[in-house]
Amino acid sequence: MTEFPRDAILVVVEVQGSGGLEKAAAGLLGAAAAVGTPVALVLAPPGAGTAAAAKVAVLGAARVLIAETADPSVLGVPSVDALTAAVERVRPDAILISHSLDGRDLAGRYAARSRAAICADAIGLARDEEGVVAHHSVYGGAYNVTSTSTFGAPVITVR
Repeated sequence: MTEFPRDAILVVVEVQGSGGLEKAAAGLLGAAAAVGTPVALVLAPPGAGTAAAAKVAVLGAARVLIAETADPSVLGVPSVDALTAAVERVRPDAILISHSLDGRDLAGRYAARSRAAICADAIGLARDEEGVVAHHSVYGGAYNVTSTSTFGAPVITVR
């Protein structure tokens, strides 16, 4: 069994039907690197996982897990199953997902299944003595607030 870093941040990276990475991939990996060691979960169509994993590694992922599904544009149950398995293997300090329509759906489904806390629409991340903290801009940017979970790894959707 592969050892993962103790400060692992699991980043979910979606692969488009054309084989390219979602636009937010680099930003998610950069945010993860600011608070820990990025470990990517690549959700790809059949046969596209290896090429996508190589691209994700170039963007800074220390380790890459691949889950190939018949239609990655429909994240649904297979993607939640893959994310659940990845979290069990990696034991991350946080899970980062794009704040896209599909990303929010995946985050909500996973959080409901695992009873994890969600920090939605984060604009930045930090780490303090208790763990990973998400920063948010609310009320049209009038206020900046922070959130995190009091138990387990938070599921954070990043804008």
